[in-house]
Amino acid sequence: MSLPHLHIFHPSESVAGYLVPWLAEVEALMLSDTNWDACVRTRTQYNQQAGFDIGAEVGRVRRSPGPVVFIQKVRSDLLNTFRLRVQREISVYSINATCALDIWRTCEQARAAYEDGEPRIALRELIAYLIVVKLAKMDKWGGTSLNKSFLWASDLPNGGFPKGLCSNRDILQVADALLGAGVLTRKKSQHQTKYALGDKKTVQKILDSKTFGDNPILQNYFGRDHTLVSARLLGYNE
Repeated sequence: MSLPHLHIFHPSESVAGYLVPWLAEVEALMLSDTNWDACVRTRTQYNQQAGFDIGAEVGRVRRSPGPVVFIQKVRSDLLNTFRLRVQREISVYSINATCALDIWRTCEQARAAYEDGEPRIALRELIAYLIVVKLAKMDKWGGTSLNKSFLWASDLPNGGFPKGLCSNRDILQVADALLGAGVLTRKKSQHQTKYALGDKKTVQKILDSKTFGDNPILQNYFGRDHTLVSARLLGYNE
């Protein structure tokens, strides 16, 4: 997939005027390279304290996803928070450039990595998130009396997962891992298993962050999976 967006953050001209010709040189290189034809490039200046509006910029980058390059000194607390909020879907680079070539190389690295599918996550983690998304969309929140609040295990793999990437067996194995970690619950009906979502507060946090946080059971389970896939598949929608 061609790179759709590149976001560059850098000091203002009044702080680092030497960057103006460097950035112009990088832009000229991009205009001469067909690999960059489809990419919309945006530049954002730090304020005088080497900071930026993190809420606004996280939102903007999420609406136009693509790698982010921070050039020169920026407040480390803001950079770390920014990286933490978007790292599931977006690669973040930070460089202390000494010339235009340093910036160009980093932008090229970001483009190549994006087109190669980065950032990447374990396939098990992708399946786990898509299971949670599917059950949430179907309003399967469990309960003790309403069978419609549960989904038959045999129906779980039917739709909602990238074709050819995971088998029915993979999906059901991950569902069992989510059950063991308390993310899902289950019940038996007609000697068959039905699944539903667990604690709503826990599940909503997963849906909002697209991550399972620091759950040690799941992190260990995901970490044993050597099959990696693009994190962009977290937004998979048939």
